[in-house]
Amino acid sequence: MKNILKNIYNDIIHLKTFIIIFIIAFTSLNLLFHKICLISIITGFPCPGCGMTRAFVNLLTFHFKDAFYWSPSIFLWVPVLIYGILNRYIFKCSNKIFTILLCITGIITIIIYIVRMITLYPDNAPMVYYENNIMRLLSYGLSHIK
Repeated sequence: MKNILKNIYNDIIHLKTFIIIFIIAFTSLNLLFHKICLISIITGFPCPGCGMTRAFVNLLTFHFKDAFYWSPSIFLWVPVLIYGILNRYIFKCSNKIFTILLCITGIITIIIYIVRMITLYPDNAPMVYYENNIMRLLSYGLSHIK
């Protein structure tokens, strides 16, 4: 158990700069745009992961139907990530299976995204267009320069 905690601590120390930048970036995005999805902020379009945070919160609070609504692929991501964590800190097996599972889950997530863009976009959250996106604002601003 001590070895597991030591490995987790070492990973956190190794990634501390990334973690700090990540927290600052997403806090800033949330304060400035009231969103954390960089793709949506820049383009206005939802990304394949849109709704994932809300789905995860609903999953943690046992609201499975709501979790599925926000992001059906959450039910794939959670077991894959749990497997990855267990594999890294307890079983210490090859990462090959984890990498394959990540790729398969990513592909399924993109397929779900395409289906949702066809069936839900742009009227149903989380598949909505963000009108205050940077590209639209830049386009509007540039079109008014004489």
